[in-house]
Amino acid sequence: MRFYDNLPCGLILALAALHLGCSSGPGRIAPPSVNAGEAAASAVEEFDANGDGLLQREEVRASPALVHALGVYDADHNGELTVEEVQAGINHWAASRTGAMMLPFRVSLDGRPVADAEVKLIPVSFLEGSILPNVGKADQNGAGMLGLAPEDRPSNAPSTPLATPGLYRVEITDPSGKVPSQYNTESTLGIETFVASRNPAGIHWDLQSKKK
Repeated sequence: MRFYDNLPCGLILALAALHLGCSSGPGRIAPPSVNAGEAAASAVEEFDANGDGLLQREEVRASPALVHALGVYDADHNGELTVEEVQAGINHWAASRTGAMMLPFRVSLDGRPVADAEVKLIPVSFLEGSILPNVGKADQNGAGMLGLAPEDRPSNAPSTPLATPGLYRVEITDPSGKVPSQYNTESTLGIETFVASRNPAGIHWDLQSKKK
């Protein structure tokens, strides 16, 4: 069963309309305004430890969000990222008409659902000021929807979870405090939400209580 099989029809239609970038109405969320060239140059400058002008495999690993995007951004499939590749990856969603997406998630710890898990998507440093944070609250089964914070949602859809495209640091916590710091204060998680939205089932974070 797919996550959205249990969603109300009205919510599915609203999300579908926003995903396609409807042309009018107060509920429309415009695509992020991003200078992809400047953002890509900043990303490479930030993580290019050896100064060769590109991100080699070990340098990409310093950015969990770029690790998540690597399979799509890495056009020549060599495990490295050039400024041009990062720019093209960002342009793919920045220049699209997609301002909001349906993005379900699940959180488990050692294979068991994390009830009431809270997920925060924090814009990466090289996109700060260009994209907005996203949040999500899981149910008792560890499942939920990612979307803008209530204050950033459109006025005619204040309760609708609408995720926005971008590269983010991921922080996951839960009321019991069982989720280790490697997934929140010392997070090693990242996401490219436009890439993640390609999977109708969304994203599953299967966390481990012990570092491997």
